Amino acid sequence: MLSCFAAKKMGASHTVARVRNSEYNTASWGFMKEQLEISMAVNPEKLAAEAIFDTLKLPSAPKVETLYSLFGGNAEALEFNVESDFEYTETPLKKLEIKSDVLLAGITRENIAFIPGGDDVIHAGDKVIVIAKGERLCNLSDILKRK
Repeated sequence: MLSCFAAKKMGASHTVARVRNSEYNTASWGFMKEQLEISMAVNPEKLAAEAIFDTLKLPSAPKVETLYSLFGGNAEALEFNVESDFEYTETPLKKLEIKSDVLLAGITRENIAFIPGGDDVIHAGDKVIVIAKGERLCNLSDILKRK
């Protein structure tokens, strides 16, 4: 925290402090932010625990990222691997109904990522990236259904 304070005084725009004591993350955040001019504090043990939790909670999503800048940190970016038995492969996205609190943000196919449109289809082997507000989704089928 002292290093962040010194860096800020030397002209750094933003500072990030690694804070392991959980009391600093909740009880003293206002003081740290205003008086020590710390932009952000991270607790590496807490971040590791959250990553383990996300992996165990969503085994079908190999990557889960909390998006702190969207919906007050109440959004997650999930990546799903599309298996060959996925029921919505080869169906144009415009013929699917996507939950209102979900954005199908991208598809990666053969190491090429793109933002899908209504005429695009999901193929087996694709990686589909969705951004979901609020509750965690267990798998891609929770997000999609036919119109």
